[in-house]
Amino acid sequence: MKDLGEAKKILGMEIQRDRRKGTVCLTQTQYLKKILQRFGVDGKTKPVSTPLAPHLKLSASMSPCTEEERKHMA
Repeated sequence: MKDLGEAKKILGMEIQRDRRKGTVCLTQTQYLKKILQRFGVDGKTKPVSTPLAPHLKLSASMSPCTEEERKHMA
């Protein structure tokens, strides 16, 4: 066993640390690129921003409960 230092990648996830801010970010960029390439859509897609505010927290209670709500969501 030997110490290889801080992990940069594990189980296909890239690890980015910001010790000053105290944050850890996990990404799967390379995995996604590999999947897009496998299905032949690499280079044919454009990135889009997420339409939700970053601070928004989703929960199961926000899911549609009635048939009318489901139709509206569709």
